Formats: sequence, structure tokens, C-alpha cells
Amino acid sequence: MSGNKKEREASEVKSILSNLYNDLSKAEYEQRYHALNQTLLVDYQRIEKGSNVGHVANDLVKQLNHEVLTNLRLNVQNPTSLKTALETLNKYVPRDERVFSNYAQSFPIRW
Repeated sequence: MSGNKKEREASEVKSILSNLYNDLSKAEYEQRYHALNQTLLVDYQRIEKGSNVGHVANDLVKQLNHEVLTNLRLNVQNPTSLKTALETLNKYVPRDERVFSNYAQSFPIRW
């Protein structure tokens, strides 16, 4: 993979993380998603330091799926930004790591 493609992917994933972080930092979500926001910050820094974007995206997809399923179990409506982030981040997960990536999306989840 060329350096430009890696840089572009890193930039796109960082943009997704920033948008999700900003949305979940709103007053209505801030308390519920504080831990997730901390994870987003750490993953953003991992990408900044040059970590593999696919591995970071895979970790995030697992974390977001967990949040979505937890909300489903607790009957809490999921923010649409979670759905958008999941759909977009799935594109960056390497094929051999996609075992769990679509699991949460197979449930009838209220977005």
C-alpha cells in the first residue's frame, strides 16, 4: 500500500473519530459515553503515532458494536452517529478481521 493511501486512510479515520467524539460530547450523551470518548481519544493518538489503521478500525468497530448492543439490551436509543461511524469504519477493517464487525447491525436496533 502506498504511503499516500495510508495517509489518506489515517486522515479519514481520524475525521470519523473526531466527528463521533464531538457528537458524543454533547450534553445529552456526555455522561453515558464518557468512557467511549476516552477510547476515541486514545485511538486517535494511536493513529497519530502510526498504528495500523485497519487494526485500530477493527478495535473501534468491536467497541462500537458493544455499545450498540448494550444500548439495545437497556432499551436506550442509539445515536445515529454510532451507526454512521460503524458503517464507515467497517470499510477500513481488514477482510480477515470482519468476523464480528456486522454482528450488531444484524439486530433490529433503534437508531
